[in-house]
Amino acid sequence: MLITMILISTAVFLALIRYSAMKPEKRGSLVGAMFMVAAVGGLILYSQIYSVKVTNPATLFNSILQTLISVGRMFAGVNDYKSIPEPYAENKVWMIIYWIIHFFAYYSMASAVIILLGKNVIKWSRFLLMRYRKLEIIYGVNDGTVTFGSSLARDRNSMVVYIGTATGGQENTIHQMGGLVVDDSWATKPTVEITRRLSLLKSSNKINVYTISGNEEDNLTYALRLADCFGEAGIDPRRTMLTILGYAEKEGEILQAAGDHYGYGEVKAFERSEITARLLLQKYPLCNVIDFDEHARAHRDIDVLLVGFGPMGKEVLRKVVANGQFAGTTLHVTVFDPGAEHNDGFFRYRYGEMLENYDIKFEPYGARSRQLCNYLEEHADTLEYIVVSVGNSNFGREIAVDILSLLSRKGCNTPVYQCCDSVVTLYGANGEIRKSKLSDADVLYGGLMDELAISINHYYCGNDQTAQEQWNACDYFSRMSCRASADYLKSLLTRLDLLDADGIDDETMENLGITEHLRWCAFHYSMGYSRMDDKEWNERAGRFIKEKEETGKGSTRISKNAGEMKHACLIPWDDLDILSDKENKITGKNVDYKQMDKDNIHVVWEMLKNK
Repeated sequence: MLITMILISTAVFLALIRYSAMKPEKRGSLVGAMFMVAAVGGLILYSQIYSVKVTNPATLFNSILQTLISVGRMFAGVNDYKSIPEPYAENKVWMIIYWIIHFFAYYSMASAVIILLGKNVIKWSRFLLMRYRKLEIIYGVNDGTVTFGSSLARDRNSMVVYIGTATGGQENTIHQMGGLVVDDSWATKPTVEITRRLSLLKSSNKINVYTISGNEEDNLTYALRLADCFGEAGIDPRRTMLTILGYAEKEGEILQAAGDHYGYGEVKAFERSEITARLLLQKYPLCNVIDFDEHARAHRDIDVLLVGFGPMGKEVLRKVVANGQFAGTTLHVTVFDPGAEHNDGFFRYRYGEMLENYDIKFEPYGARSRQLCNYLEEHADTLEYIVVSVGNSNFGREIAVDILSLLSRKGCNTPVYQCCDSVVTLYGANGEIRKSKLSDADVLYGGLMDELAISINHYYCGNDQTAQEQWNACDYFSRMSCRASADYLKSLLTRLDLLDADGIDDETMENLGITEHLRWCAFHYSMGYSRMDDKEWNERAGRFIKEKEETGKGSTRISKNAGEMKHACLIPWDDLDILSDKENKITGKNVDYKQMDKDNIHVVWEMLKNK
């Protein structure tokens, strides 16, 4: 009998260990089930026990109270065994049920207490760690933000804090990564108390905020409220960085600290379609689909097909133009969408110069049209890049598969990329399917891309201040320009195998300089810039001369009118020397726009080479 007891007790004990290792949501469900069985069973058992004493209404009332008290005592590990009448006490089956019910009651309550205490211990221990680590605050808990936070948590000097409500599975994953979930009102609807609770005032570490939930309006509201809290607490903006999914340029300017305006020291704002398009070009850069000679000059033109011209298609077109410029090649883009002429009004108004300066053709036919099939047959030998952005994942997959099937019959193995629902999916000719989500986008992280962008900006600004000081004072558009350059050049220099070279020869540097200038022009056109004509340039030069005569220093930037988004450098490479000489005669400086493009290449090359 002793051995039997030992074996059964051991089995039960091992089962409890197994229970403690369950996922929180399963363990919580089991605790709830045990609690309900114990409560119902306890009410039945103790009602039986005390019902034998009922003789009148007064004793009935007393028996009910005794039943409720005894059931409550069960959950504290106390039993009223002495109250059991003899007939029940001698019934072995009844007593087995009695003790099982008490076992369930005790362990369901003990488990709930352990879970609660465990959560609180973890929560407060991690609150204490905040003052010693870089803080990563993520607003909104969903599978995407949890995956993103897991990447941030790989940096052991970071503490990831989620603001919002998590499911049991999400909370378990966050705890395993060393993070924390906070759903208190002082955090979800932030007040200045958040700066005290998160130890922001007792630390001088970096504070990175990510408002990347699925609701863009909520993202902006939360970011603005949190900025107000930081400002009220007197937190130095240079400690803060914000990454927000919303309306990029407008929100970037509102949220970034500038002059007397309090805000975040650094802001990266992206529309969901814009960052998805950017993810496409990061994962599958256009420079990877063409060949270059030994001096970084492309061999042939690039033919791109874009199917669909909704919000995603528009962003893909802008990114393709900005990232498809190389010395020795011309980019050709063909867009198929029967509704393009009905929804491109504001796009043409804003990016008309881009549409005029690049070979972009629109075909008013659908994704299933005979015209698209004819186009694929005629261009199967030259198509290097195909993107489907029709706004529906299932429909997009169907079109991608149909395109691959048609091209395979023509001997073409070009993959098809689908951009939809914040996901980039590669469909390969060999049946390969590869998905990339927003959490995979390097631009969301304050890592190498930002380091490169800061270095590029430092080169342009000179050495009067540190790179970080200049970056802190940099306007939002200039930061976007530097990040775009860093994105592009990292892919290009890697593709050309120049990061393992001891140096870059003059001919190669000349071609890289041309390429960088082409990229710079395309980026500005894709952001809505247009070329400054000679009349305006002369007017601004006259203003500069007048300012210099009156104050001893001209403040007008002659070749750039940021307010009206015009730039004199949007000209061919060979014309840059003429512009440089003309400007230098007015300013007395020694500007060399060609050399600036080449030096930009060298800055990024040096930095990547030393990584």
